[in-house]
Amino acid sequence: MKVLLDTNLLLRSIETASKQHAAAKDAIKKLAEDNQQLVIVPQVIYEFWSVATRPQEYNGLGLSPKVAKQRVDTFERMFDLLPDSANLYAMWLDLVESQSVIGKNVHDARLVAAMYDHGVSHLLTFNAKDFRRYDGIGLIEPNEE
Repeated sequence: MKVLLDTNLLLRSIETASKQHAAAKDAIKKLAEDNQQLVIVPQVIYEFWSVATRPQEYNGLGLSPKVAKQRVDTFERMFDLLPDSANLYAMWLDLVESQSVIGKNVHDARLVAAMYDHGVSHLLTFNAKDFRRYDGIGLIEPNEE
């Protein structure tokens, strides 16, 4: 199965001080060992960059652009990067309209549109509740024990 990694998984996988660090790394490792196809999309990278380079005092990781780029390069080697297609905008617009999506949740709808567009069946995320409204998406939550 194809599994999209949500941005929060990438962030927690490199943020060693996070309480979710081990859960993120373990979930990614288990899926990889089970030969699941782990994928990312450009939006995940955009969101990662935003948080990774944001100063810590503003709830970011405070990484330099150089270090953030090194992390992105690593992610692109580890996971399949699925490109945005010409259909993505129309699919996203249909989703936000049909689901009455508002505010920050429009970003999640764009991830779902990318999943539909590429036939990605599952999402690995710490925020499963934000995606339950969408049909046909299997949600995988890391074990935080």
